[in-house]
Amino acid sequence: MFEKIGVLPFQTQHYIEKIDWDNAPTFNRTRFRTHTQNGHKTIKMHELDDNFARNIKHYCEEDLKLKIYQANLTMVPAGGSTPMHTDIYQYIQKVNNLNIDKKDCHKVFVKYWIPLSDKTEGQYFEYNGIMIEDWKANDVYRLFGSSIFDHRGGNEGSEKRIRLEITGAQISVEKINECMI
Repeated sequence: MFEKIGVLPFQTQHYIEKIDWDNAPTFNRTRFRTHTQNGHKTIKMHELDDNFARNIKHYCEEDLKLKIYQANLTMVPAGGSTPMHTDIYQYIQKVNNLNIDKKDCHKVFVKYWIPLSDKTEGQYFEYNGIMIEDWKANDVYRLFGSSIFDHRGGNEGSEKRIRLEITGAQISVEKINECMI
């Protein structure tokens, strides 16, 4: 299932307020790359070199003890949603040259869902049939088995919904390959 494990140990609001989501390019070599789907815009944090990205790197490596990870900052506009799905971890597997069967992903990867804005009316996140209610900006939730359990989220409200998702493993690529043989 999921559990709230704490709060990010650094502030995010000042950084989030600076992002011009409406005019963020889908690709800009000098600033950042965004991926757009159904109005969502996602910034891959490993492509940034600023204090915010360094804070996330430190949090992933020192606090979460992740050996490999991917961190994405996503904005879901009013009216946007992500349909019910399970995770397959394509990107993290690709960049680390891994080939883990979906049925085994939950044995290797952990996922953290971190809202960077307080929940407002009309926003939701459902995990395995249970709603995460009344989240606050910077709350950190660990999602167990996101490759097994269905989940979805959406924004039927009027405010942007912004989240940070971190996916990773607490063992090295070498150990993962040893375990999956």
